[in-house]
Amino acid sequence: MTIQNKTARTVLTFLTDTCFFIIGSLFYAGGITSFAVPNHVAQSGAAGLAIAINYLVPQISVGLGNFLVNVPLFVLAWFFIGKRFVGRT
Repeated sequence: MTIQNKTARTVLTFLTDTCFFIIGSLFYAGGITSFAVPNHVAQSGAAGLAIAINYLVPQISVGLGNFLVNVPLFVLAWFFIGKRFVGRT
């Protein structure tokens, strides 16, 4: 395998992974928005914590709450796990 083919395969793998990450995120966000929030069902993890925060403080939206919960987790992951993990997450 030449360097050019290996680079093209790496770029193709990156783009394929990114497309699947985006599609999966859209399905997950759609499920939370259309099922969990209207039916008052708190998920587990960061999304569930964001939903619980929204119930306690209605001025904070679920999206903002999810962002605020995830930022410290990403910062910790950057230092303890690595930037590649954070970039793919």
